[in-house]
Amino acid sequence: NYGPAYSRIDGTYAPRRLDYFSGATGKTDPSRLPEPILAGDGVTISVSRRQSAMPFSTKNVIGDEVHYVVGGKGRIKTDFGVLDCKGGDFILIPRAVGYRIVKIAETLETIVVSTPGELTIDPFPPRGVLNVGHAVSMPEIDAGPPAGDETFEMVFRHQGGNTSHFYDFDPLDIATVAGPSPVKCFNIDTVRSFSVSEGGMPPPRLINDNTDRTLFFHLGSRRSDRPPIHVNADYDELIVYAAGPASYGAMDVAGQMAWVPKGIPHHGAEEDTPEPYQAWLVETRASLQLTEPGAAISHLMETGRYGIKQD
Repeated sequence: NYGPAYSRIDGTYAPRRLDYFSGATGKTDPSRLPEPILAGDGVTISVSRRQSAMPFSTKNVIGDEVHYVVGGKGRIKTDFGVLDCKGGDFILIPRAVGYRIVKIAETLETIVVSTPGELTIDPFPPRGVLNVGHAVSMPEIDAGPPAGDETFEMVFRHQGGNTSHFYDFDPLDIATVAGPSPVKCFNIDTVRSFSVSEGGMPPPRLINDNTDRTLFFHLGSRRSDRPPIHVNADYDELIVYAAGPASYGAMDVAGQMAWVPKGIPHHGAEEDTPEPYQAWLVETRASLQLTEPGAAISHLMETGRYGIKQD
């Protein structure tokens, strides 16, 4: 029998497809923080669509964050300078680092993963899929004019909720930085795929967690056998489709997500496609659950090609 092919599921513990970016469901209110769609055990997966700058700054003091830009262009101001971003960028913002989106050139769509572990970009010296010295960028100091007579809000996201602090100056203004910035950015198009002559092989890591709680991997078209049917006993898996022209299984729209909770049999999609594609995977030991907004954009999913399950 083909293990992933269940006939029916009664209950909430089920694989789901989540689609926030291809429809008109995304909110565009700049006063909102990213909206959690999956959460559990201190880990959250959130989504955001912005058409204008944020009117406040924010700091997450309980988790490191990875912002993946699904599409659009913008500028982020941080405690360590400013960073321009575009579709395909991964932006690592460690805990307690303040930031604010200060400019939107094109509607900015992002997926934000927050986790309690300390995250670092994996240089992959043995596989050479990411040349950290050339592919990774850091913020630059923007010595712009001083702020006028304004009040600036900083929203601290902490255990138990959010608290706003107010300043008569921009708390993100800096004159100089000593040492390398902990805020880093790289684009998925700078990640090089590699071939496997025969048999499957785990995908290469992009971002590590010092606790191994939440890990990020690259999924790109490569010469390889199809990954096997398997059960992940330790990690929930969330696959994000990034770009074509080829699809990843049944996913072909940037930002589409496929979530398989731990223990559920599933099959990796074919990676050796005639045309290239880009996707990435986040695995977390946290037991994720759909939030109310997440349930509103999710559908039951089959786990052979990650298509929407037809009842």
